[in-house]
Amino acid sequence: MPDVLKNDRNFILAAVALKPEVIDYLPVVFQKDPEIVSLAMQSYPGAIAYHLPLAPPEILKNKAKLLEILAKNPRALMHLSNNLRNDEELLAIAVKTDASVAELIPALQTNRELALKMVIINGFVIRYLKAFNTDLKFALECVDQNGMNLQHFQDSIRNNKQVVLQAFK
Repeated sequence: MPDVLKNDRNFILAAVALKPEVIDYLPVVFQKDPEIVSLAMQSYPGAIAYHLPLAPPEILKNKAKLLEILAKNPRALMHLSNNLRNDEELLAIAVKTDASVAELIPALQTNRELALKMVIINGFVIRYLKAFNTDLKFALECVDQNGMNLQHFQDSIRNNKQVVLQAFK
């Protein structure tokens, strides 16, 4: 789209009415617009990923559908109930697609086992685990899973001889 039209809401509405799948390529501000999402959802069910509060209740109870939604828009995780937000399978698909969602999940800041599972899925998660970023034992566990995880830790951990040797293994 020409730059002049990217922020023209009326044009965006017309484009979504013609081809709802364009929502996948719109600026985030339009992907979060309930009117635009509702319009797109009329013939493109995948649009629900951009504004989960519009989802019919049966979608929120369908794990397969939620996995599909989170693969498209990992931040939709924030619209789920706490119970669903902490579901390992749902969390894993969101973290796999976008490691930054880890900073939005309180359980990942307190649950070492869960945090390590997410690091195995996506090493970039380490950057968002503030509770563990100076934890030597956690660093050793992470590099034991994958030596390349060392790159995601802060300098004090990356310069630790024990951690570096473990990463080499």
